[in-house]
Amino acid sequence: MREPYGAQASWREEVLQRQAGFWQWVGGDMGRSCLLPANNPHKRLGYRVTLADLGLPFPVHITGLDSAWLCGGDDDATHLALTQGQIESLTPERT
Repeated sequence: MREPYGAQASWREEVLQRQAGFWQWVGGDMGRSCLLPANNPHKRLGYRVTLADLGLPFPVHITGLDSAWLCGGDDDATHLALTQGQIESLTPERT
């Protein structure tokens, strides 16, 4: 996936490295490796879990959109962002 407008491809790993401790906690301490971005459609940001065994005639999708990937300062409110790629890859197609 391409980087957002104005960003350089080389920045991606540096930015995502800031979240490494959080994702280690989610996957290790919490034991929820199904939520790790690497195990989900986007591969870097967010997650989607599908629950098909709720007794409903349709599956339920829980999507976590990571809008904090550019945060890191006191003015974080101006740095929250979702990319079109995040939304498209984590939103299941209608069936």
